[in-house]
Amino acid sequence: MAYTKIRDYHDGTFGLLVFDSSKEKYTQIARGKKGIINLKRSEVRAESIDLKAELHKKTFIEVYEEFVKSKLDEAAHAHAGVKYESVKPYEIYFRKYIKPYFSQRILIKEMTPQIHVVPFFLKLREVGLKWVTANNVVKTFKTCMKFAVLHQYTKSIGAFAEWSARKDTATRSRNPSEMKYKKTKMISLQEAKKVFFHLLPAKENKDIRAWQKFALVSTFMFTGMRMSEVRGLRWEAINFKVGKMLVDHSVTGYGGSLVKEVKAKGSDRIILLHPHLRKILLAYKGLLTYHFTGRKMPLVFPSLRNTGGVVPLADRTITNWLKLTYADLGFAKVSIKKKATNDSDGYVQLLECRFGHAVTRTFRHLFCTALYDAQKKYPVLDNNFTKGQSGHEQYETFAELYGDHKNFDTSTEHEEEQRLAIEKALPIGLENNQI
Repeated sequence: MAYTKIRDYHDGTFGLLVFDSSKEKYTQIARGKKGIINLKRSEVRAESIDLKAELHKKTFIEVYEEFVKSKLDEAAHAHAGVKYESVKPYEIYFRKYIKPYFSQRILIKEMTPQIHVVPFFLKLREVGLKWVTANNVVKTFKTCMKFAVLHQYTKSIGAFAEWSARKDTATRSRNPSEMKYKKTKMISLQEAKKVFFHLLPAKENKDIRAWQKFALVSTFMFTGMRMSEVRGLRWEAINFKVGKMLVDHSVTGYGGSLVKEVKAKGSDRIILLHPHLRKILLAYKGLLTYHFTGRKMPLVFPSLRNTGGVVPLADRTITNWLKLTYADLGFAKVSIKKKATNDSDGYVQLLECRFGHAVTRTFRHLFCTALYDAQKKYPVLDNNFTKGQSGHEQYETFAELYGDHKNFDTSTEHEEEQRLAIEKALPIGLENNQI
């Protein structure tokens, strides 16, 4: 029932106020004689009752579709706590699996794990989905039910609160290893060297695209940064003088231009700039400035067809580059589905690849593994430092111990030793006068 108030204006007229939950205040919707206002109040209350009755008639399909739209809309805002990459799978799950299966009119308030979700899960497995993928699909149901409760489509999430595909005897796999997420296949040090020197432009080469590719892959290799972080990297976040790089922005959205703060607390960090990467980025910056004279280029890796320098390089462009590079070196087999004519066009399909589909994340795995292994040789690389450099989400302790880790102008006691240790951990480098 709608919340209403009647205001007496002491002139023979009265106002009808209805509570607006979106604005969290009462809004006047009518004014007139007392009898008319009382009648209007009854009408509003009746409409409210009818509306709530309709809410409870919402089907699961209707609610899930509304839930996906709300998540995508939320991710579209620059300061949202939800990343586009995190919610985009919801739309895919809905379109490919959920909507075709739940075509019948199942009311949201009638949904139960045992009657509806378990058969759905088993059907997904029957058509060939991996256990982990099927589990990812059905895990979204609990989130959707919470959304339904919030919008009064149902009273509670019921059995969904406790249900899990991992615990249910009908859905859990008899092979425990099948329920584990596969780790990223790491590129080896020798393979990384091959990629590095394959992309290294000749000193006299002034092709900005070739240098962008090389600088981009080198950044992945020597920092362990995530795709979204590299795309959001700004020149003002790199202090070449002291050799540090601030990671505090990321780009979300497929091929998008939305630059926002990094999501996780541990992702916001200072990275020690590898000496070779410093040389590479300085050379690349000089060439970028030469090609776009007089124009500000705030992003390190902007789209080259957008001369404003504010649109990040498309994620598809980056993955296409790496897929083709891996194919050139014999690490992958590819099929060019559509030839690229600009940053976001074209599509290179991986037929097979040594690193699976983790074409950029494989470098992050190399970097983090190198740091982990180097800890055994170099005690200066303690756990807190390693967590901080990798941007691991669980690094609150590091932030607490090191204080304001965003201060470029201060140095820790062992910083140069740490930088040297990282350089030795990743012995991929330039010869004299190569740049």
